[in-house]
Amino acid sequence: MAILVFRATNNTSGTPLAWKRGMPVEVVPNNHVFSPRELLPPAQGGSFVRVTVSDVTVQQVRDFLRTRWSFELEEVDYDQSVVTVEPELIPIRRRKLHLRVDDLPVSVRNQLRTTGAFTTTWPNIRTFLQNLRTLENF
Repeated sequence: MAILVFRATNNTSGTPLAWKRGMPVEVVPNNHVFSPRELLPPAQGGSFVRVTVSDVTVQQVRDFLRTRWSFELEEVDYDQSVVTVEPELIPIRRRKLHLRVDDLPVSVRNQLRTTGAFTTTWPNIRTFLQNLRTLENF
């Protein structure tokens, strides 16, 4: 099993590269230990939701997403997308992919909001993943 962690709310920092609702944060194994703050559901102020995918491994998800979930610099904000980390400049990059949260069934959205977690299969969740640039569904 693999757990996909998605951003549950928009980052309100106001910067163009801020994380948005539905952006994937990480893919972790089923035995990953989350902190209490990471487990806090959005209804109680949490920032993340966890989607457990029962029929794939972490490596299978990462292999599939490697070509579609790669990082990409925001072209318009290139000057603002570099931070100084000694001894070099490191570009901040955004995900190309997001979970179409508003298109999920109401029961799934409610469960994610109240519990912060949902279990599904890869074919079911894959249909709600979309490329942010091309709007192609996977």
